[in-house]
Amino acid sequence: MIDPLVLWIVGLSLLAVPLFGWFASRKDEAEFISAGRRITLPVFVASLVCTWYGGILGVGEFTWSYGLVNWLALGAFYYLFALCYAYWIAPRVRQAGELSIPERIGERHGPAAGRLAGVYTWLMVSPAPYLLMAAVLLQAALGLSLESGLGWALMLTLFYTWRGGLRSVLLTDVLQFVMMFAAFGIVAAWLVSHYGGIDFLRAALPAGHLRIPGELPWSSVMLWGLVAMWTLVDPGFHQRVAVAKDVPTARRGIFISVGFWLVFDGLTTACGLYARALLPELQQPVQAFPALAGLMPPLLQGIFFAGMLVTVLSTLDSVSFLSGQTLARDLFCSRGKAQVFHTRLGILASCMIGVVLALRIPSVVELWVSIASLGIPVLLPVLLQSYLGKEPLPRGKGLRSMTAGAVTSLAWFAWGQAHAAGGWPRYPLGLEPLFPGLAASALLLLLPHKQPSART
Repeated sequence: MIDPLVLWIVGLSLLAVPLFGWFASRKDEAEFISAGRRITLPVFVASLVCTWYGGILGVGEFTWSYGLVNWLALGAFYYLFALCYAYWIAPRVRQAGELSIPERIGERHGPAAGRLAGVYTWLMVSPAPYLLMAAVLLQAALGLSLESGLGWALMLTLFYTWRGGLRSVLLTDVLQFVMMFAAFGIVAAWLVSHYGGIDFLRAALPAGHLRIPGELPWSSVMLWGLVAMWTLVDPGFHQRVAVAKDVPTARRGIFISVGFWLVFDGLTTACGLYARALLPELQQPVQAFPALAGLMPPLLQGIFFAGMLVTVLSTLDSVSFLSGQTLARDLFCSRGKAQVFHTRLGILASCMIGVVLALRIPSVVELWVSIASLGIPVLLPVLLQSYLGKEPLPRGKGLRSMTAGAVTSLAWFAWGQAHAAGGWPRYPLGLEPLFPGLAASALLLLLPHKQPSART
């Protein structure tokens, strides 16, 4: 039986965010598509921090399974690439003016390359992992079925994203930023005061959970280090930098965001360690945080569920908008007044496909790795070249590089799925598709091209 206090707290938090987003919306095409390209520093930081931290159940799953190494695998590598982005890429993104990654690649490598980039950008911003996490949390907090939870998550997101577009997404992120830090800060403090600090964890955890890399092999840690390159091709990063007020706002915003991520990673990792210490027999690690909430008094339980839900929804609304915009603007080349309507249709279509994927792959971590393994090899080399390259490449070379990465990673992925054992793919040489796909894409991009011979 779910305590009524939990229902009230979670219900109020779920109502507050969509209503705030609804009333923050404006009937203005520029505000819907790009928020007028004038986001200030506080909104930029709040939005970037929230959007980049939607995988809260994945963090709980990873920490419960492997321990403190979570802070390295899902934290430190991302800080590093975010700082690289701030130094070398953010100024170029803001000055260039393209609103999306496919626009940039299309401008530098041709329309066909831009369309292919649109397909993979759409894959990278799939709402599936975040719909799954929201559904799992609603299932635990309100007693809904997984299918009902997916339906409610979909409706809560569409309620204000459909109406207000990017402006509503950005302003709701400010509210969600405050709520998620408050919730995890309160819960972490309660766990320490109620059960004890580091001495309790040392006694209750497996020995490897407080060491790095612990039970996780270094090869897997390095895989997650490469997955963190997602930061460099993340459509949400690109979008927020592109619509920031100016270059200093974007750069300072990323630096400040890294500091907030460091703090929040500490809070979530601590909660994950307590989940493993208190729930060592948990059958489904993705349930680590919801199960931990069940050990708390009703008031804290409601606060914890509300904090987790707004953390997930802050990313779900962003990727839903991005996926809809990618379909409308980058794949179907919609412009002008029709773009708003087409983006709304794209949001709905992407979310429906996300529901199907969430039902088929019920592991947040597996969804992350699969999406990254297919998307990064195609987008990363050509995008870096488009911003950091000293001279434009011949038309067609970027497309060939992207195609090589796509074919290689897809073939590797299909082989692994066809030879799966125990529900997990088995890839040739034990390598995730990310590695051969990235190697193929980078190799074709780096090979010297033949200069056309002069006619005599």
